[in-house]
Amino acid sequence: MFDLLRKKNSQGCKGTKGANDEVRRQLCAIGDDGKAVRHVVHYAHPLGAGGSADRKVIDKYLRESGFRVKDSDGGIIFENHQSVDGGDFDQLTDMLRSFLDKLDWEYGGWECAIASPESIAKDVA
Repeated sequence: MFDLLRKKNSQGCKGTKGANDEVRRQLCAIGDDGKAVRHVVHYAHPLGAGGSADRKVIDKYLRESGFRVKDSDGGIIFENHQSVDGGDFDQLTDMLRSFLDKLDWEYGGWECAIASPESIAKDVA
C-alpha cells in the first residue's frame, strides 16, 4: 500500500541534499530504500507579486521536463514518477530550487508515496 510522506524542512532549505537525506532516512527506517519508482509531488509558490508574472514560463518549463502541473492555493503542484534514492533526485531538486529562485518563486519541497515491500511485489507481479 502506498502512503504519502511529507518532506520536513529541519535541514534548512527545502530540496537540498541534506533535507532530501533526512527524508530518505525516514523512508529507510520503515523499510523503503527510495529506489522504487513512485509518485512524487513537488510544491512551489511565488515570493511576491512579481513572481506571478512568470507562471506561464514555469508551467512550460515543468511540462517540458515531464511534470504534470496544477494550481494550488496561489502556487503550483507539479508531479512525476521517479525514485528518490540519491544523485539524480538531488540534482533535480537543486535544479528546481535554482530555476524557481531566479523567477522569484520558492521551491516548497516534496512528498512521495512510500513503497512497502508488499506494494513493490504487487507492482512487479
